[in-house]
Amino acid sequence: TNTGMATINGRLVIYGSSGTTRSTFNSNVPVTFSQGLLSQSGQLNVNANTTFGGNVDIQYDGALLALNSGTLSAPGLGVYYGARATRSGGFYNVTNFYLDNGATLDYLPGDSITGALYLYNSSTLTLGRNLALTGGIDLRNSAALVTGSNTYSAASLNMDGNVALTYKAGDLIASSGNVDLRNCSTLTLQRNLDVSVLNLSGNGALSRSTESLRISRFDVSNATLTLKAGDQVYCEQSIYFSSGSTVT
Repeated sequence: TNTGMATINGRLVIYGSSGTTRSTFNSNVPVTFSQGLLSQSGQLNVNANTTFGGNVDIQYDGALLALNSGTLSAPGLGVYYGARATRSGGFYNVTNFYLDNGATLDYLPGDSITGALYLYNSSTLTLGRNLALTGGIDLRNSAALVTGSNTYSAASLNMDGNVALTYKAGDLIASSGNVDLRNCSTLTLQRNLDVSVLNLSGNGALSRSTESLRISRFDVSNATLTLKAGDQVYCEQSIYFSSGSTVT
């Protein structure tokens, strides 16, 4: 437990637990670490503004990130391998954000993710505000980005392994970016899609009615793509389809 404003030149490491007793660091007043944090089955209680110069990695069963008060700031925040995150009043401010193995968290006014988003293996991020990224969105293995009425924008979109997402009014994937839909993942269009490259593989799919496509290249492998009136394919690069694909 830290009890006064502090600057610490180094990395915080919280290892393990013994029975029902978890190793815990309580950040009760503002503190800055020059490097990051590694918590392996330990607990970080953020009770005041807590700043790390490196990534914050919360790992393994028993590990817990508790956002209670103040703001956790770091270049990257990851909750992996059975670790959990809870919130009773605090916020986070990060460049890159990672959830894995069923971890869940929400994204609220007061939070900030500016770089890239990675959601893997049945993890869930629920938006309570719009999400604007300079990097990509990467969703894998039944992970979920729950948007509700909020919007997202990103440089690219990768969906791999039974992932579903809607692309609606206000959402934006950069026109210079890629959309990759792989292994039974489906992107449902409720607005036109204008991107550089569209990749479909392993029964990845676009679901749409009247929405149009504007793309420079598409690659289709073991999947189906239907082109409709109003679609524009500029063929600035090669077009590929193989391995049981259908392009209509």
